Amino acid sequence: MLTFMRNIFRNKNNGENIFLWSAWGIFFFLVIKASIHWTNGISDTIEHLQAAWFVGTGKVPYRDFFEHHNSLLWYILAPIVKLFAYNANIIYVAKILAVILYFFCFGLMYHIISKHLANKQIAKLSLIYLMILPIVSGLINIRPDVFMLLCNLLSLNYFYNYLDNKRRRDLIISYVLLSVSFLFLQKSLAFILGF
Repeated sequence: MLTFMRNIFRNKNNGENIFLWSAWGIFFFLVIKASIHWTNGISDTIEHLQAAWFVGTGKVPYRDFFEHHNSLLWYILAPIVKLFAYNANIIYVAKILAVILYFFCFGLMYHIISKHLANKQIAKLSLIYLMILPIVSGLINIRPDVFMLLCNLLSLNYFYNYLDNKRRRDLIISYVLLSVSFLFLQKSLAFILGF
């Protein structure tokens, strides 16, 4: 995954390359800064962190406490929450984790578009368009959506790799990732039905 992240804006024109990397850096810094100071929708973050804390202390979801979400996110977050137990900084750590995962999603989208669907210029334009959408305000809270999106995009990448190479392993990984995305959120069913 890091290989295509490094190659996002590699081209022959170094001036354009420096400008684009600077723009990405400034955008990333602003999103991290906003995630620290933005309190809108923080109830979702606190809700998931509390559920992860319950899981980390040995409680079983739906038996010892009730939540209306799937529990896979809480099991993944439990070790991180235990690491920062009784420390309010876990909120900032969780927000920064969400932002980093969304940036991996952006990089993965660029990789899928440039390798399988279109050329690199269209991939760059689609990423710029994605960044100005209201989704950016939702990426600063820890929610199962970012994990679902990451699994969906990884599965799509493996599916396109299967179509290119006809390796059964890529197809199996693609469908396992689709199943995991469903375990994060059931709304990934809309994406799964597209397959």
